[in-house]
Amino acid sequence: MSNSSQNSFLLIDDDNIDQLIASKIIKREFPTLECIPFLDGEKASEYIEKNIDAGKLDHVQFIVVDLMMPIMDGFEFLVNYKKKFYNHLPDVKIIVVSSSINNHDKALCLSYPFVINYLIKPFSLEGVRKLKLNAVL
Repeated sequence: MSNSSQNSFLLIDDDNIDQLIASKIIKREFPTLECIPFLDGEKASEYIEKNIDAGKLDHVQFIVVDLMMPIMDGFEFLVNYKKKFYNHLPDVKIIVVSSSINNHDKALCLSYPFVINYLIKPFSLEGVRKLKLNAVL
């Protein structure tokens, strides 16, 4: 799936079109990053759990996660990430994307120390540029 020698990001979104758009926009701004896509938080969590040992996730620069998904939604992913992975991956930052404009959703997501931003869909180049990911990468 991923070559650990190439820097990458995880993209978790149940909509293939949204995945394609987000991936292309991020790769336009950061062409050397490889996108590792997942259709739900559970699959992404399984990937992280399987690869967390022995520095196999050192190549992951950040994670983009949608809030509203079946199986394991973005909220559940954030809770799971904090509980299982954050202590092992303190430098990996998460960007939440959602169609929700609910201020409570945004505040809840941003309360996690590893969430660096909350973007409203549709995903845009301007939104990615506002993230100032260069500071993270």
